[in-house]
Amino acid sequence: MDATAWSKGLSVDVGGHGVVSHVGSGLPRLVADRVGLTEALSAVLARPGFWPVHDRGRVLADQAVMITGGGTRISQIDTLRHQGELFGSVASDTTVWRALEETTSTQLKKIAVARARVREHVWRQIEARHGGIPAARAAGRDLSAVTVIQLDASIVLAHSEKQHVEPTFKKTFGFHPLTAWCDNTNEFLVIKLRPGRVGSNTASDHIEVLTEAIERIPEVHRRRMLITCDGAGSTPTLVNHISALNNRPGHQVRYSFIVTNLDVSTPAKATAIERWYRYRTAIENVFRDAKHGAALRHLPSGHPQVNTVWMWCALLATSIAGWLHHLTAAPGPGATPLGHGVREGQAMIATLRHKLIRVPARLV
Repeated sequence: MDATAWSKGLSVDVGGHGVVSHVGSGLPRLVADRVGLTEALSAVLARPGFWPVHDRGRVLADQAVMITGGGTRISQIDTLRHQGELFGSVASDTTVWRALEETTSTQLKKIAVARARVREHVWRQIEARHGGIPAARAAGRDLSAVTVIQLDASIVLAHSEKQHVEPTFKKTFGFHPLTAWCDNTNEFLVIKLRPGRVGSNTASDHIEVLTEAIERIPEVHRRRMLITCDGAGSTPTLVNHISALNNRPGHQVRYSFIVTNLDVSTPAKATAIERWYRYRTAIENVFRDAKHGAALRHLPSGHPQVNTVWMWCALLATSIAGWLHHLTAAPGPGATPLGHGVREGQAMIATLRHKLIRVPARLV
């Protein structure tokens, strides 16, 4: 057998017109536009008397689209910019830098609110298409009508001097961001950039991130929530805070740490809860994908505000990818056109990239 037979006579032509290498990037860009995310960003970032060549909402949306396609550096916005026949005029990397530098902490808070409004709109569409938002799964069963928020911290390494870069508890050098995810849709809800020296059991940070994450969930889906966290975050202060949420009207909050207020009255129930905790590896895989295959692989700037905005673009990317998957999947619970991702019925961003985004085509 001649193992090289396939390459005999093979030639590659890199010329021609209308050739697009990542034509699938048009899909997350369309989603961002059609659900109102780009418009919402533009409204938040607009400044009186400032009329930039490139609308700042479009710039951040395009940055998120680039990250959805696997971008790990600001300069990789060129994957969209160099394909103007499809995407039109796209900002240069220097313009993206300026847009990140210009975005203030106050604007980020407004972006979070605007993103929550868009999420509520999108989730209504997903419910209409599939009969509800995706159910989180544990121990082989759907946790129907339960919104699952997972808290997790992870180390992001740094290989150069940056503000807030410090030695970490793992004897490495970098940052230690804390995140909150919605397990139902695989979306980042909140991310808090923290110096590397900050520990994992910081109750005040966990409460801050959890409080904001709950605010970012549509109100109708806050009635039954399950909060999970690994052992490092299960401090008495956080446990007491979550328990107190049950005293508020309309909230039924359960938590799963090393300790739990779920029913463990029988061995079968205790086993099921243990499986729920072990199931946290699913969200760990999503986080790993975000770190090693997308924007959280490294932070681009020596300035913490630019890095914070960059991480917010990563939040937007996970939302866009999740919305794209659930809005295009065939109607019905668990349906997916993209194969299996982290678990049945949901696709990781890496799967979207491989099967949908990094697809070449010729415009005709």
